Amino acid sequence: MLESNKLKKNQNDVKKVIDQLSNNSRQTTFDIAKKCSFSRQKTWKIIRDLEKSKVIWGYSTIIDENNLGMNTYFALVKSKSSFLGVDNLIEKVKEKGAEKLNIKFKDIYYLNGLYDSIIIFMAKDIRDAKRYCMFVEKTYGKYVDRIDLMENIFPLIKDGTVNPNIDDIKKLIDI
Repeated sequence: MLESNKLKKNQNDVKKVIDQLSNNSRQTTFDIAKKCSFSRQKTWKIIRDLEKSKVIWGYSTIIDENNLGMNTYFALVKSKSSFLGVDNLIEKVKEKGAEKLNIKFKDIYYLNGLYDSIIIFMAKDIRDAKRYCMFVEKTYGKYVDRIDLMENIFPLIKDGTVNPNIDDIKKLIDI
């Protein structure tokens, strides 16, 4: 898991820093150091080593897409061809078509199981999401055997963070 010798030696310390960053990536090195009982310099070195070794790819913000007039959709893709076909499809899906159809990509994963990949994206509504899936099927049909679209109704946990509006799910259930 941890490539660097520096990171291997301090696995418990590294885990503490990663836990803090996972809880809130915007907190300062000073705050992380204080919560972990480390010096700021030690904390900064751990974070630098995690970034250098690509354990940390980047930092993100958890967005409530509903407040932006968007929703999250999941396109489960079954490919016709090998890994190279899936890889090619993912690259093409990222580079073309999304802007025209008002799609914002969140994640694309290569999977093991019934489906070969999942495209997680935001769209204004189900029509735009379906339009995007139809575009992918039509444009990249030589790679795609099937796409199943799912719509997110309510996120309970996103990126390890419990939805602050969790009580709203009760309103959906108690209809």
